[in-house]
Amino acid sequence: MTWVGALLARFVWAWDHSLGWVLKWLLIILIRGYQLTLSKLLMPSCRFYPSCSEYGLQSVVQHGALKGTCLTVWRLLRCNPWNAGGIDPVPSGRHWRPDILPDGKPRVRPLT
Repeated sequence: MTWVGALLARFVWAWDHSLGWVLKWLLIILIRGYQLTLSKLLMPSCRFYPSCSEYGLQSVVQHGALKGTCLTVWRLLRCNPWNAGGIDPVPSGRHWRPDILPDGKPRVRPLT
């Protein structure tokens, strides 16, 4: 790990253990509020499974406020009429990319 990676890891750890947990719970409350109110009034239009709001909730719970928000924004940018959609689970652990591609095929990782 380079010094930049180590510095970034320390920043993310400090963020999650100071202000991050407050923002995490605030985001969870906002997403659940959307799911219980506005989402019920709108027709289902998400092209992905799980829906964008459920993806956002899972990403914030699994990865925290900072990384979860980045993953959610990236997902919202991909949810548009020009994208075919499909299965797009929240990446696990430290990965930014999911193990399953949107067309349902597993992502091939090179053996090292």
